[in-house]
Amino acid sequence: MIKSLLDYVICPICLTSLELEITKLDEDDVIEGKLKCSKCQHNYMIHGGIPILAPPGIKPSDGFTRDLIQALKQYSPREALQKIIDGEIGTKRLAPNEPFLTPEEIKQGEYRGSEKFLQDQFDSIEEAREHFRKRHEKHRKFYDTIIEMGQLDDAGLILDIGTGSGYILQYIAQKFRSTKIFSIDVAYPLLRYVRRRLKSFGIKNVNLILADANRPPFPDNMFDSIDFYLGKEDIAGFSFIIAQAYRILRNDGWFVTDYQNQRQMLANLILYITRKYGKPVIDVFGVDFDKYFKKLGVLLTKAEVIEYMNKIGFKKILDKKLDRTHIISGRK
Repeated sequence: MIKSLLDYVICPICLTSLELEITKLDEDDVIEGKLKCSKCQHNYMIHGGIPILAPPGIKPSDGFTRDLIQALKQYSPREALQKIIDGEIGTKRLAPNEPFLTPEEIKQGEYRGSEKFLQDQFDSIEEAREHFRKRHEKHRKFYDTIIEMGQLDDAGLILDIGTGSGYILQYIAQKFRSTKIFSIDVAYPLLRYVRRRLKSFGIKNVNLILADANRPPFPDNMFDSIDFYLGKEDIAGFSFIIAQAYRILRNDGWFVTDYQNQRQMLANLILYITRKYGKPVIDVFGVDFDKYFKKLGVLLTKAEVIEYMNKIGFKKILDKKLDRTHIISGRK
């Protein structure tokens, strides 16, 4: 984490400024330390160069699909969904003195943030570069459409929601090396991996933060463009994230996301997991199928996404079909 990050981030709860305390520094790179809220006095730790700016007392889930699979091992489909809605599965409540990161996550982060992990994955940096070059070439049309519809090429400040393995993030960062980019995710080991890879590739314009997209640690009206690669595991909370994106976008800023048929995606997933019931999804979940998912912030159709974006204030909403995916963007 670079020191100047302090000029951009705030407490995700109080929305007030943070004070930096450093315990380990590598030139301008803060490796260990903490960010203290000037109002609530909560300490947000910095581990391995990654600031942990998730709301205190809560550990957000990094995958609805994973949560649902786990819940269905113990409960009926309706019970499983209700427990996810109630926060009993997935999002974890932390005890007052319980650290955000587990020892296993720290251990995984140390390994994935090492040169050894890159070597174990690719043998050499050159091979890793070639892997990502081929991946970027394969998905260039999709990435360029995201850039075009989100006006990323005209942005001075970009937020990438859902770092994941950093494929689209790396593509954007390499294409616009003079643009300041922030990227948030809740998976610490993945953030450490992306941090190491970007450093090895000489990419210096990205700031990685562990944060919940439902409570992003940024002030109002900050970003010129926000991209959100939805992915199969991030369908829960979609409407909440769109609302937060609107808050932190500047006026005339653009939000862009990809969208597939979420109803069909969910149906396929649940039917696959619940084959033992031998019934269609509607029979397994009952007539309240849609109600369950709306409580989770899931938008089941493209029309619902566009309707919700209109509702919270986005203007000039665009929709472009690319293979089986829709790219949807809107201007604040």
